[in-house]
Formats: sequence, structure tokens, C-alpha cells
Amino acid sequence: MALTRNFVLQVASAAKEAAYDTAAAIDQRINVNIGNIPQESVQVIDDSDKVGGSEEATDAVVFAQSASLDLGINRVKPFALGFVGAYGLGAVSSALADSGSAASSVKQHTCTPVDNDGSMNSFSFEAWKTASTKVKYSGGLLSSLSLSVNRGANRMVNLTAAVVASGTTASGGGAQTEPAETQLNAATAGIWLDHTALAAGKAVASARSQTLDPSTSDLASPTDIAASVRSVTWDFSNNVNIDDLYRVGGGNTLAVGQRSGRSQSLTLDFDYADDTYITALKSQTEYAFQMIVRGAAAAAVGDAGYYHGFNLIFPVMQLQNVEVADDSGTLVNRMTFTVMDDDGGTHKSVYFDVFNEQAAYMA
Repeated sequence: MALTRNFVLQVASAAKEAAYDTAAAIDQRINVNIGNIPQESVQVIDDSDKVGGSEEATDAVVFAQSASLDLGINRVKPFALGFVGAYGLGAVSSALADSGSAASSVKQHTCTPVDNDGSMNSFSFEAWKTASTKVKYSGGLLSSLSLSVNRGANRMVNLTAAVVASGTTASGGGAQTEPAETQLNAATAGIWLDHTALAAGKAVASARSQTLDPSTSDLASPTDIAASVRSVTWDFSNNVNIDDLYRVGGGNTLAVGQRSGRSQSLTLDFDYADDTYITALKSQTEYAFQMIVRGAAAAAVGDAGYYHGFNLIFPVMQLQNVEVADDSGTLVNRMTFTVMDDDGGTHKSVYFDVFNEQAAYMA
């Protein structure tokens, strides 16, 4: 008998695959939620759709295979956000958080959406199902992610992500460790909305918050909504069409790492005050949004004043839907924003700055 708690998931976070489905070195463990186990899809077709002199099928062949992983991490740590952010959004740059001082070991990993022909960087991962069954998967693609926090006693930051992989497997290697980081708690968070666009200078990573001060916003005219927020959910999707990744001449496994057009949204629930946001929906008012979650302080002496955590900014959003709803006897605004492209501007659609002491992601 194999115990679920003994299952181990390990990933290649620092090094991307040199080419799609070319396995990369595994470098760290991620402690995911129970039940997040990779599944292999093997598609079989038989000859029951043909005549042949018997009622039962007489032949069957495998014609396609792939793998998938539902990645869920309650109480997520910064290193996992960096991994998912880099491979999900597609581009990442890493620099010391104190604008280059050699004394600091805290890195600011800026994850942004990549603008290309739809090509995606792929990664490898391992599943240790038992001590003797260690399977390495290659050709991993981050299809979608969802980051959320909620009001209540449990305000821990939660992450889910969907992964598809080529279907190519090999034997797993040595054991890795999970980085010694603390779980992120939105009890130390700052959340703001702004009716004006993010200033052009904030496109520079070092110009955005590097100390993760939850009392100070990067937005021009921020409205602090943290106390009234009931939930925040960021959904990002690469809209990977698995069927399109099988290519003629490409064998039975997925042959390329490719996405369709990405999409993303932000959903906010917070205490109702008035119909301001219904009016904004009708006029399609532009908003900017920021959420900072500060985690543990960095340990090194030279890192005084720097922390693990993240800074999430949407420079331009517009309302897609507004509801006034009941939540256990309290009126709430339930709003979905479409995350917009800064058409003609200097900004990416999202800046996801993750802070920790890992040297790099997806290099």
C-alpha cells in the first residue's frame, strides 16, 4: 500500500527546457495539496467501427498520449509563485531588490506576459509515487493559474495552476528540498484601486515597491480598499489547445509548446457602499489595481528592510460585470474586471514582482 502523504512533487524551476520536451535538471520540491498527482492520458482506438466478421473488436492501437497536473498550493510560498509566474506569464527578469547593492541577497523576480508568436517555455517535473516509482515528465506547460485571498481568520494566499505535459516519461533522479520560506499571509497586505493610469515610470522594476511596504502604494491616486475587501482572485490563462499540440510527423506525444491568445481577469468582492461601480461599468471607467503581500524578513544582515512576498499590479482594467449581492446578511459588491492591454502606453498588462532569495527562474 502507498500512502498519499508520502507522494513527492519536484520541479525544474531554475532551468527551462533547452527545446520542447528535452528534459531539464530538477532543482526543488514543491509541497502541493494532497491529491495533486500527475495523470497520464493514453488514447486508444479499436476497430469496432469497422466490419470484420465478429461482434467484438479485434485490434486496438495507441494513437496519442499526454500528461496533466492540477497544481494546488494552499498557503503558498514565494518560491512557488516565482516558478508559476515565470512559466505562466512567459517572461521573467531577476535583479537584487535593493537596486544592485552587493549586500543584498533578496531578488525581485518580475514576471510579465510575453509578446511573441505563442511559443511557450517548457519545464520538467517529477512525481515520486513510492520510494521505487519515480517518474520524470518533460514538456510541461503552464496552461493557467489562479491566485486568491479571502477575508476571515484564514487569510493565507492560495494558488492553483493547470499543467499539461508532452506524455514523455523517464525515471526520476535524486531528492530535492523545498526552500526554507514562510507561507504567505494576507494579514500583512495592502490593496488599492486607482481611477488613473499607472505612471509611466513604474514600468521600471526598481521604481516599484522593493520593500513590500503594505502601507505605501505605487499607484498615483490610490484608494485603500484592504479593510473592505472580502476576496481577491486573479485568473490568468494561456488557453492552451492540447489537440493542436499534436503534429503530423510528431509521434504520439505533444510536439510543441504553444498557446492560444491569453486572457486574464480580476474578481473583487468587498463591502457595498454605493453604486459607484455600477456607474463605472456603464461608463467603462479605467482602473489600476495593486496588491502587496509582505512575508518574512530576509535573514541576511545586509538584507535589513527587505522581505519575501509579492507585488501584483494591473496598470489598466475595465469593469466587465458588477453585482450587488448578499453575503451572510451583508450587502457586497461582486465585480469582475477585464485586465487590459495598455494600448499605446509603456506598460505590460500585469506586473507580478516576486521577492525571495532564489537566484533566477526559467534561465
